[in-house]
Amino acid sequence: FLYGMGFVITTSSLVTKMYSMEKSINSSLKFRTTQPKQARRELAFDAACVMGVMAIGELTILVAWAFSNEPLHFKRECIQTEEDAKGNDVCVESVGRCRSALAGPFIGVLF
Repeated sequence: FLYGMGFVITTSSLVTKMYSMEKSINSSLKFRTTQPKQARRELAFDAACVMGVMAIGELTILVAWAFSNEPLHFKRECIQTEEDAKGNDVCVESVGRCRSALAGPFIGVLF
């Protein structure tokens, strides 16, 4: 959960900064100026909106992951084995997959 929320905070601040730069460039092209205090309030409001939307999306994914009884489990299967010097079978080549019987809601939210 903390990793996801850290991603939201970091990404939303970058998106807000890019949006602020776009507004600044468009404003300078039109030779308009805004008051500094008003610009700071607008930037804070824009940052809160972006963070809120991203947090809701991230929480939706995390809640679906938490409430699905069996999210995804990684299972590795041995394809090719060889015998070692002691006569034991040793896996030489294997394939792994993420599988789950109830993965539908979790995968559905991601797409």
